[in-house]
Amino acid sequence: MQNVLGYSPVEAGAAFLPLTLLLSLTAPRAGKLSDRLGSRGFIAGGMTLLASMLAYFSWLGAHVSFWALLPGLCAGGIGIGMSMTPATAAVMRSVPVSEAGVGSAVLSSMRQVGGSLGIAVMGAIVASGMSRALRAGDPPDIAYLRGFHHALNVAALLALTGAIVALATIRNTASQPSPEHSPRRVTRRSAGAR
Repeated sequence: MQNVLGYSPVEAGAAFLPLTLLLSLTAPRAGKLSDRLGSRGFIAGGMTLLASMLAYFSWLGAHVSFWALLPGLCAGGIGIGMSMTPATAAVMRSVPVSEAGVGSAVLSSMRQVGGSLGIAVMGAIVASGMSRALRAGDPPDIAYLRGFHHALNVAALLALTGAIVALATIRNTASQPSPEHSPRRVTRRSAGAR
């Protein structure tokens, strides 16, 4: 938005408001539904929407309006919201209650490492594509866009791979109340013994 379309930092931040709003509306609902229905479908659907957003952006040119960006931002906001909270729920369901702190810490660490690694790899792909385009004689803004398109295509492929992995590996179990939190059942025998 800033390097190619010429948005100011404030305009670029404001342009992301639809994504942020949809993410904040979708995530709590997806989390509640995944507690009842399981996380697998939400994660796979969300990652597929995210892949479609990234692929859509990779087709956009250097002179698009905000209205051309809006469908992708909306798909991304819903996709991230659909996958983030159910993914957290799936991880926390997979560890015993006594190890919940460790499970949460590992999840947080993996998110940080994945985010840092993703930014580094995508930045390298942008730089490589940009240098190739500059050598071919493209102006700098178009060269940047070409490199950015390569990175978006790789990211879309990774998101789609994540959706497939989620479908293949996540057990679709809803939350079950743990024995220590479930209401005590009183039978006739135990009631009569009191």
